[in-house]
Amino acid sequence: MVTRLLRLDAPPKPADAADALALAICHCWRGPMQARMAEAQVRANELAKKHKARLAAAAKGASR
Repeated sequence: MVTRLLRLDAPPKPADAADALALAICHCWRGPMQARMAEAQVRANELAKKHKARLAAAAKGASR
């Protein structure tokens, strides 16, 4: 797979080099995913905070 992804004529030698390249490829592909997940977590926290504020306001209004 490393050979295909990197468009190499031959597989890297020794096999440890191919393993290292595979790890590097996975790390590069995961980076954008981790950034999107972090952004989603920030957004979820914001929405949860707003939701709790609305619940508190509704409870305060109901107790009057």
